[in-house]
Amino acid sequence: MKVIIFFKRSIRNLLILIIITFSISILLYSSAKPISCLADKKNAIYGNYSPECTLSGNYLPSQKWKALKYSWCVTSDGIIIPETYKKITTDTNENDSYYKRLRFNECINIRNNLNINQRIIVIMGKIFNPYVS
Repeated sequence: MKVIIFFKRSIRNLLILIIITFSISILLYSSAKPISCLADKKNAIYGNYSPECTLSGNYLPSQKWKALKYSWCVTSDGIIIPETYKKITTDTNENDSYYKRLRFNECINIRNNLNINQRIIVIMGKIFNPYVS
């Protein structure tokens, strides 16, 4: 009988902890400043990474840093999607419109089909993003 009461209290305490954690996460997420790709682009230092934006101020699905020759996928908020970094080689020249279109479509598919680990990291990035404009 004592074991059953112990487990009931443990489950209740766990549920309370989950609710408190979830509430804090919601508060942090709702109080974050909105991210604007256009503001980040304006504040970029020449030679460093400068984001590629839509006209409405969102991030394009595929981003690249030409100087380092890397590309990656991001959410519309600019949160980097894990496991999407690719080295731009001479075979995949960043000026090649076919490569741009291919990578753009690939990133859209990745955005729409995030696995559970990527979703968790993206959600945590939205909550605790230190690079908010």
